[in-house]
Amino acid sequence: MKRKTKEILTVLFALLATILVLLCFRLNYTKKTAKYDILFLGDSRIVGAFSEQKIPALVEKETGLRALNGAFGGSSLSALERGCYGENSTVITGVYLSKLLKTGNFSVLSRVFESASDYQRLSNRNSDVADRLSKADISDLKYVVLAYGVNDCLAGAPVEDPKDPYNEACFGGALRTAIRNIETVLPGAKVIIVTPAYFYLEGAAGDCNEISYGGGFLKEYSDCALRIADEFKVPVLDGFEDLGIDAGNYREYLADGLHFNDAGIEAEASKIAKIINEFEENP
Repeated sequence: MKRKTKEILTVLFALLATILVLLCFRLNYTKKTAKYDILFLGDSRIVGAFSEQKIPALVEKETGLRALNGAFGGSSLSALERGCYGENSTVITGVYLSKLLKTGNFSVLSRVFESASDYQRLSNRNSDVADRLSKADISDLKYVVLAYGVNDCLAGAPVEDPKDPYNEACFGGALRTAIRNIETVLPGAKVIIVTPAYFYLEGAAGDCNEISYGGGFLKEYSDCALRIADEFKVPVLDGFEDLGIDAGNYREYLADGLHFNDAGIEAEASKIAKIINEFEENP
């Protein structure tokens, strides 16, 4: 009798464990409802914080490929310990997002916005990014665009670590790690790097060519990205040089000296679309 009772309890415990596992799976599972060809990861310039136009939407229009805007305002590529979202800033960095691509589970991002102020949620338009990423089917992505560098520069993240080329706390190490992660989980996708365009912070620090925030001048981050693009043999848009934005004309392209206006968005989107269309025509 005791043996039979023990067997029954064992079966019940096994069933209970199975139910708990299934419940956990269901809680962490989000149905994939949309397929995309291009994924954009970047900061508020990609978000389109100061314009109704968005770079991913314009690229989608010019290429005919469906683009997903997975950018977060205030995000860096490197793994900053603290940013504009405090201790949660790390989970919206480009290098961390490249790791989440492996699991496809972006639910961890929700905690960033639980602690964010209303201003951060609204001004950076980040509130629905995690939801978009969670529902996206990225299995057939053809391109992943990485457009970072401005916030790495402003936060004073080191450009490179001469002793560790994959140090994620540095811009260069984070970029190498992100490329490696993306190529591992999405071997059929092509990574496209966009280096940071010029900025001029009016009423604050001023010209990015004259002010370093502790890690280096903005052009050093751009040059680092160019070197790594050559290292990994991936296409790159030199936003710092090719967009032609400088101290003499920045008001034509930047709404506040930092974020793109319509002209800046159109200029960068057009050049990204040109790179993609060239690959589509000559795969």
